Amino acid sequence: MGFFERLFGKHSLDYFANQIVRGLRKAGQTDELRYEPAEFRIVQLRDGKEVGVIDLGNMYRTHLALERRHRAIHLKHCVSFAMRLNPRPPS
Repeated sequence: MGFFERLFGKHSLDYFANQIVRGLRKAGQTDELRYEPAEFRIVQLRDGKEVGVIDLGNMYRTHLALERRHRAIHLKHCVSFAMRLNPRPPS
């Protein structure tokens, strides 16, 4: 069991990761996104090749440190940041 799982529980980690994936999809990301819970990261694959990695650790720690009323906007910022780092493929 990893540090985050011991501290916050697996459900919270998975929920956060899934919210990021959902946000990326809503923002137009069409690449395959694979959540790797053991590493607490999302791997972006294009044509079966890894083209990006989103490490969720710092995002999640910041998310938990915020008051609940600020967390939804923080999720949007996380998604926006991830889209800039790992843009969707050209059409």
